[in-house]
Amino acid sequence: MELIESHQLMHFTTFMTGELFDLLTNHSVLKHTVAAQGWHSEAFTWGVQQAYNEPSLITSQLFSLRAGAIVDGLPAAEARARLSGLLIGLELKAAEGYWRHKEVVILGNSSLAKLYHQALIIMGVQAEIVDNERLTMAGLSCAYSQLIHEKG
Repeated sequence: MELIESHQLMHFTTFMTGELFDLLTNHSVLKHTVAAQGWHSEAFTWGVQQAYNEPSLITSQLFSLRAGAIVDGLPAAEARARLSGLLIGLELKAAEGYWRHKEVVILGNSSLAKLYHQALIIMGVQAEIVDNERLTMAGLSCAYSQLIHEKG
């Protein structure tokens, strides 16, 4: 996440959310609980809200996925969506200063960008998804024009 003010990058940080999702789904006790595919929107919403509202309980919330599968028959696709929501909700809580009461633009057109967009909507934030390829090309074009102008 980055903070831009007056067309200048003021601060930049990143999170291991995707790496954690991969580790938990492929190399933890949750690998038997979480589906490789499938989705459940309400479960994602639940996860985002739970992690955002109770970030100190994240490890308990994560293990509740395994317990839910064993005790309550939590479907694997629902567990996947909850896990994604929990991790993204935790990230949003940690990065709240970057997005709360600010204009938010998400670069990308992937399914992951759409999840962050959905999570921000859950938090009451209007965000815009912008195709990063289009922005990259525009930036390269601008840089090229600047170089040509300087050589002029």
